[in-house]
Amino acid sequence: MSTAHQQRDAVTAVPLLRYGLIALPLAFAGLPLYMHAPAFYAQYYGVSLAALAVALLFLRVIDAFQDPVIGWLGDRYAAHRPAVIAAALVVLSGGMLMLFHPYPGFEILWFCAAMIITATAFSVLVVHVNALGGLWTADPYEKTKITTVREGFILAGILLAAVLPVLLENVTDAQNALPLFAVLTAVLTMLCGIVFWTWLSRQDFATAPPREKMRLSALWRIVMAERIRGFFLVYFISALASAFPLVLFLFFVSDYLEAQEWTGAFLAVYFLSGIVAMPFWLYLSRRSGKIFAWGAAMLLAVAAFIWVATLQAGDTLCFAAVCFASGLALGAGMSLPPSILSDIIDAENNRDYATGQFSALAFLSKLALAVAGAAGLFGIESAGYDVSRSFQNSDAARALLVYYGIIPCGIQLVALGVLALWYKKHGKGIYATQNFDGNKNTHHYGGSHVS
Repeated sequence: MSTAHQQRDAVTAVPLLRYGLIALPLAFAGLPLYMHAPAFYAQYYGVSLAALAVALLFLRVIDAFQDPVIGWLGDRYAAHRPAVIAAALVVLSGGMLMLFHPYPGFEILWFCAAMIITATAFSVLVVHVNALGGLWTADPYEKTKITTVREGFILAGILLAAVLPVLLENVTDAQNALPLFAVLTAVLTMLCGIVFWTWLSRQDFATAPPREKMRLSALWRIVMAERIRGFFLVYFISALASAFPLVLFLFFVSDYLEAQEWTGAFLAVYFLSGIVAMPFWLYLSRRSGKIFAWGAAMLLAVAAFIWVATLQAGDTLCFAAVCFASGLALGAGMSLPPSILSDIIDAENNRDYATGQFSALAFLSKLALAVAGAAGLFGIESAGYDVSRSFQNSDAARALLVYYGIIPCGIQLVALGVLALWYKKHGKGIYATQNFDGNKNTHHYGGSHVS
């Protein structure tokens, strides 16, 4: 069934707002899920870092491997997409409440169960929302505008999620700040879900049945094709570079910089910087190409973050400068890969399997978090780091610095090199001459010209 004549809103301000707003509560849920929850259970419920590391590796691998199944089912049963999204919104709200209200005496089991429930609902929403954005239009520039707006809302949500727990500590004590935050997240999720529904209900393409019987084996063949497999490799390496600082941020700020009271300010600077830079990456991607813009962002991230290696305890202003400079690259890393994947889907004429391919992107992101979480937590604990004791011995300090600031820079440089090789072999073919439905017929978008 062709999607060319199916009803869809034009990519203008109001529909973009209705579509993108759902990303705000997803960011509210995502940041505590992967950053605050482990520290919350370690600090206030005495769960060991080793137990959390094992649990996180196990849970995130399960969570990651279920994403392709979620994507395949989403494509196969596209007619039921609205009901699936509505159910996921309710389950996500309940899972967040459960995660930060543990049952006494069963903390680690409660943590595992709540993480599975919350992460599954989170995955369903992220995969479907990203796929819908990719299917909304066939115009390459409009695709980037859609992902930029969506990821902009995510950055705004992360910014609020970073600052709000600190502000809530002024209303209640530190241990109860995150449980109260979970309540606010559940309310916001439902409200933004209603707004998203006003957009989704107008899009006939969102529930269009596939043109053929959907087979999991066909999805596997698509994602393992050489061109898209190379793109996924670049994305995974880059995501792995970003995952180490994400997992270890709270430990680095609290125990290495000895600046726990600055945690909210650091996160605010980082994500606000990402929001401010979003229009620039949109402009650069249109003028010089998405691949060039993504590579430039990787290089900027390394140039900014490598200065972490020079920091000492108390260097709060210097670290704030690092947060600002590295945050400038954040928007490109979030908005450009989904847009590039959407272009690949159109170039390969695989729109029926779009949800499955976007689920592969989510799978790789979570796999990167799992690998970084296990390696980072095991690495610093084996060097003598103990969250229950006052920091620190020199080996633990050195290990935390290496895993937080030095290893990610090396990995990002590898990602940049692989991106260059992939573009030379495959990327030019995607952007050289693409024909799309719509007003624009040919896009020389990999280089500097757009017609």
